Amino acid sequence: MKNYEKFTSYKPTVITYTAADNPTAEQLQAAKQKQRLVEIGVAFACTEDGQDWYEVQKTFASDTMKVMYEPDTGVIRSYGMDVSGFWPLGFSIAEVSADAVPDGLTLDGSWVYANGTISARIYTTADLVGQAEATRNKLLANANSTISLWQTELALGTITDDDKALLVQWITYIKALKALDLSDAPNIVWPTV
Repeated sequence: MKNYEKFTSYKPTVITYTAADNPTAEQLQAAKQKQRLVEIGVAFACTEDGQDWYEVQKTFASDTMKVMYEPDTGVIRSYGMDVSGFWPLGFSIAEVSADAVPDGLTLDGSWVYANGTISARIYTTADLVGQAEATRNKLLANANSTISLWQTELALGTITDDDKALLVQWITYIKALKALDLSDAPNIVWPTV
C-alpha cells in the first residue's frame, strides 16, 4: 500500500531538449504539456522526497481507500476511493484496503491513520481541554448575541421587566461559563440558562 508524506507546493522545472538529447516524441510532448501548465498557473505539489502529486496519483490502486491525513497527528481530513479528488497541500496521502476501513469513519477529526491502519483517535488531555474551550467560546458567543438587544434596551431605559429578568439569568449563565474549570475535560458540568 502506498503512503506519500508531507505534500508542499513547488514549481516544476521544465526540461528543454536539444536535438543532441535525441528525445522521444513522448518526452517532447510531456515537456511541452508541463510547460503549458506552468505558464497558465496550474498549482503543483510534491512529497517531502520530491515526488510530483500528479505522477504519484497513477501509483494508487483503484480498489483501495485513500486517506488524506495531517502528517504530524495522523488525523484524517478526507477519504475516498478516487484519489484525484484530493488536493494534498500540507497533508499526506495513504491507501488502505477497502475491507480494512472501520464502520463509522467520519471527517470530524475523531479518526487517525498510522502505520497502515485507520483507528479511532485517542484524545490527549490537551485535545480535550481545547475542545472544551471551543465549546465554551461557542456558548459565550451565543449568550452574548442573545443579550445584546436587552443590554441596549437597559441602557436606553426601554427594557421590560420580563426581559430584564431574562437578562439577569443570561448574565448569571455567562459568569458561570467563564468560571468553569476546563482542566477536567471532558467531565465538565455545563451550566444552563
